[in-house]
Amino acid sequence: MLQAGHDSLIIYSLLVDPRYTANRFHRHLAEVIERAVARGYGRIMIFAPPQHGKSEMVSRKAPAWIMGKHPDWPIIAASYGDDLVELNGNAVRGAVSSPMHRAIFPGFDLDPSSKAKANFHTNAGGKYLGVTIRGGGTGFPAKVFIIDDPFKSRAEADSDTFREHVKNWYRSVVYTRLAENSILIIMHTRWHDDDLAGWLLREHPQENWEVVNLPAIADEPDDPLGREAGEPLVPERFSAKALDQKRLAVGSREWMSLYQGKPPAKGGGTFLKYWLRYYDQKDIGRAMWMMNRYLLVDPARTQKKTSDYTAILLVGLHLDRNYYLLDAVYDRLKLKARHEAIIAMHRKWRPIATGFKKNGFEQELEYLEEVQNNENYRFKVVPLPDDGKKEPRIERLAPDFEASRWWFPQTMWKTGTDGVARDLIAQFVDEEFLPFPAGRHDDFFDGLSAIKDIDPKWPAPSARRSRNNQEFLIV
Repeated sequence: MLQAGHDSLIIYSLLVDPRYTANRFHRHLAEVIERAVARGYGRIMIFAPPQHGKSEMVSRKAPAWIMGKHPDWPIIAASYGDDLVELNGNAVRGAVSSPMHRAIFPGFDLDPSSKAKANFHTNAGGKYLGVTIRGGGTGFPAKVFIIDDPFKSRAEADSDTFREHVKNWYRSVVYTRLAENSILIIMHTRWHDDDLAGWLLREHPQENWEVVNLPAIADEPDDPLGREAGEPLVPERFSAKALDQKRLAVGSREWMSLYQGKPPAKGGGTFLKYWLRYYDQKDIGRAMWMMNRYLLVDPARTQKKTSDYTAILLVGLHLDRNYYLLDAVYDRLKLKARHEAIIAMHRKWRPIATGFKKNGFEQELEYLEEVQNNENYRFKVVPLPDDGKKEPRIERLAPDFEASRWWFPQTMWKTGTDGVARDLIAQFVDEEFLPFPAGRHDDFFDGLSAIKDIDPKWPAPSARRSRNNQEFLIV
């Protein structure tokens, strides 16, 4: 049995710590580390939710096991502060000093001259050193370098200055101390898209990182543990129900970052990709009679090439109390082309109301009325408020998006005035929805927010048609 513990990190962990309980999550982490140690080389990133036992395995059990197998290897373990450095170092020292460790690894011993909790030597020339990411150089190369949570809190991760400090520390300390064939394990909570892990994956892909992302709740078909969607990571500690309560308590941004390992895109975070819902075009056609339709116009402020986009959006309110984007024009349009597009959209969809942002409304209304007269096609236009503060207007949509109440077609290809065909849905998601409020443009998003200002009416199951067959009357 002792010989088996020599080769297996899990068995070693159970032998040296009778209170330790291993599950499939811990076994998976152990196997990843075992493979790297067998190769003598590895670049590993581990993302897992708080309080699930990742530090116990990676920062406490694994270094002790590695020291037993390779007592001549130098190990450096880094974290955000002295308290965690000492906690991890003391646990490692306690394990390698135990009678069970020496029974598993006969001949192993510590240098009696090294007494510190996080700085000690083996009798074979190996060493364990705990450092903080605020410290300087370590003075010796590392065969194994473990980074456990370089950020203490969201405040640190959200700080541009502190993130840059962590990157500089990695450049000057970590990278310069790694031996040619070495094992680097980075494990931390994904607070930010540009945290240490995000930066390394983006700027240092040549390292060939092995990424182990194990979310609290499985949400991908290729889950590393083979979990079904919705299955918790460590049900012995946190059930799906308990995790759902945590999700509600911490909010969507913290949930996706801390528990799912998917921080929102840099500059964003208000709206999350998994909130998006898509409908099939053939299904929406059959449901059209159950919708009240609204035309929303957010005109560009200028006519220059660098001007904002004009957004002409057709939104349907369905009996199911959800919003459906049915059609859109999103282009840099001059005055004549803009009003021609408005008339064409109205003819096509016959909305029950048309809202027009007040920006430029007074100047454009007269021209729009002239176009209507020329076309012999008239409809009322409702002025919508525009105080110039887009972000608060757009943020009003967040609860509805999070509640899966906004639905979009999977694609919406339109050719712009520049002759280029674009998928307006992909453009909206990538350039406005995900990066908000830091996107280069937000006119499509602001146009959608106008639905809150037009005093929309929802159809009701007991509704009857009006004479012109355009509106459900609420009864």
